[in-house]
Order: sequence, then C-alpha cells, then structure tokens
Amino acid sequence: MLLPLMKHTIPPQELAENTIKLAQSISNPVLQEACVAAAIGFASKFLNEADLEKLKGVAKMADLVMMVVNDELIEIAKDMIRDNEPMDKIIKYSRLDEATIKKLQEELDCV
Repeated sequence: MLLPLMKHTIPPQELAENTIKLAQSISNPVLQEACVAAAIGFASKFLNEADLEKLKGVAKMADLVMMVVNDELIEIAKDMIRDNEPMDKIIKYSRLDEATIKKLQEELDCV
C-alpha cells in the first residue's frame, strides 16, 4: 500500500490521498484503521504541515461517510430481523457479520 508513495510523478498530496482511500477500502476495520494511521504517519515524512492537515481532513471525511453507510447497513439488518428473514440472507444484504447481527437481534428483543 505504501509503495505508491515512494517514487512517482503524481504530486505527493494526491498520492497520499489515494493511499488513504485505498486503505479505507479494506473491509476489516482494525486493519483499515492501522493502514490509514500508517499512511498518515508515512506521509508526514514528506508533506508539509498544511498538506498533512488536509490529508487528515480527507481521512476524517471518509470516516464520516463510512459511519453513515454503516448506520444504513445496520438499519437494513434491523428491518430484516423484524421481518424474520434468515441469518444468511441478512448477512448477504447487510454485509454485516453474524456476531453483529446477533447483537442487533438481542437489542431488538429487549425493545
């Protein structure tokens, strides 16, 4: 993931932003967060302070988008749980893992 930052004709700021976007496409949230942090850390070695702040803004904005998307997926899963859809179908359409769906089921049972 960091190799594109090493040597390229694309401006450093753009390369750093592309690397952050690539890191944010990782489906595992723990790995995603680690890769974004590593990309920002690496970019801090060659970007000035203003560009680094812009990069952090790009990362935060993408995080906000992901939070909205995740909230929407959770609502989809809740609707499917209320409709008594089978677990495999909920996983397929919500793209949430089984443990998350089970937690949602427990929350809905308490309501």
